[in-house]
Amino acid sequence: MAANQTAIRILIVEDEYLVALYLEDLLTEMGHRVLYSASRINEALHLARTCEIDFAVLDVNLAGTQSFTVAQVPGHSFCVRDRLRKRWSPRRISARNGLAKTV
Repeated sequence: MAANQTAIRILIVEDEYLVALYLEDLLTEMGHRVLYSASRINEALHLARTCEIDFAVLDVNLAGTQSFTVAQVPGHSFCVRDRLRKRWSPRRISARNGLAKTV
């Protein structure tokens, strides 16, 4: 990261532990700060609403529950990750500042 850039404060919402760990390592190596990680929707919503984060990485399917409600919390940007693109609809997230990408 360049000296004049500020580290982004990140929330990871992922129910697969090893994937969450990989994302945390990757983002930390890029110079960002992963402040929180959540594996359940209630925990993710609480963190998104109450903590100062800049960005959230969202797994669409959290143990059978879709995480789009986290993307609707105002005040941060997000990206959506999912192995099966057919699980999400871009219309549901188009009104927010987000990026949908299969990782």
